Amino acid sequence: MQKANSFGKGKSVYKCTCCNRMTRQVGTGDCENVEMCFDCYELSGIENGYNDGNLEILEHAADVLRHYGSIVSKGGDAQSFDWIRNEAIDAVSAKTN
Repeated sequence: MQKANSFGKGKSVYKCTCCNRMTRQVGTGDCENVEMCFDCYELSGIENGYNDGNLEILEHAADVLRHYGSIVSKGGDAQSFDWIRNEAIDAVSAKTN
């Protein structure tokens, strides 16, 4: 089943403050309040939890890589998240070795 597109007529368009790509309000909550796209908002949350010591990167590695990939595939600049992407890759590599 295909996910419904929640972009709608009359919703604001803005530039994401992290990846600089144009995005729209999609009604998912706080990401619009800080003018971030959904992927940057989610990555920022993971990054904050990791920096605060509240989560293990290995548990969220798939999410990190998925959101990072989504930003890049949509033309965004994910450079500010390179370090957390590298941490996720290192954690997965260490687990498999």
